[in-house]
Amino acid sequence: MNEKLVDYHKGLLGGEFPLFEEWVKKPLRKSVRVNTLRTSVAGFEEELDGMGAQQIPWCDEGFWVDDKPWGATIPFQLGYYYIQEAASMIPAEVLCAQKEDIVLDIAAAPGSKTTQIAPSCKTIVANEPSNSRKSIMFANLNRCGVMNAIITSYDGTRFPNVKFDRILVDAPCSNLGTARKDSKVLNEWTPNMARAASTLQKRLAKSAFNLLKPGGTMVYSTCTSSLEENEEVVLELLKDPRARLEKIELPLKSRPGLLEGAEKCMRIYPWDNDTEFFFVAKVRNIKGAIKDGE
Repeated sequence: MNEKLVDYHKGLLGGEFPLFEEWVKKPLRKSVRVNTLRTSVAGFEEELDGMGAQQIPWCDEGFWVDDKPWGATIPFQLGYYYIQEAASMIPAEVLCAQKEDIVLDIAAAPGSKTTQIAPSCKTIVANEPSNSRKSIMFANLNRCGVMNAIITSYDGTRFPNVKFDRILVDAPCSNLGTARKDSKVLNEWTPNMARAASTLQKRLAKSAFNLLKPGGTMVYSTCTSSLEENEEVVLELLKDPRARLEKIELPLKSRPGLLEGAEKCMRIYPWDNDTEFFFVAKVRNIKGAIKDGE
């Protein structure tokens, strides 16, 4: 770990910093999510037994599995399951899309959360400005049999003025949460990276919220630890009088946001549930749309 990362996280985590040092060195537990567009959990039960599967408490379709190359199997190639980190399944569960909803996944590649949300909603718009990442997402959506998706390539901060029932902003971030599967980030991460990412994240969150219908729900999430990319982004968004932060109820261990006004956010540390770092906030549009110029 580089010195700047250590100093920052000693201040952030306090007495839990030794746990941080311990857990970022542990291999990430492998997990998969059954794709209900191709099969059901009950219909896939025999295969799950062969994978040594253990239920993930916060996702009915999610399972921890043995550490084997599950991306090289025929059921994977046929789209019966998606290899997805367990904490990465949380944002879609919090979004809780309904069958008549039009949903926007504004930073969708590689498609993990799009494929998770798609079975529950009417239509999902999967937006990804990068052509290379969009190609990967298209392949994943195709493999998983997603037929109700529209793929777009807009800059998320300048998305067309179309209104959505629910929006997911799984924001590009400094990715410290990936340390358990890619230790390079421990040497590369700096507070400046977090601050730079925060600037884009604030613009992206604001842009997305302006696309939300009155009464609609937006979920903001990252797989990183910093205040700049998490609580500070949410607090900036909450300056909009239409935005209200809502409590998240899921069966997992978490802790509240660390800044005043962001307590209803959900912080998840690797040693809480044997996952990556993750941060999730649920925001509701409680008023009508503000007219242009107001």
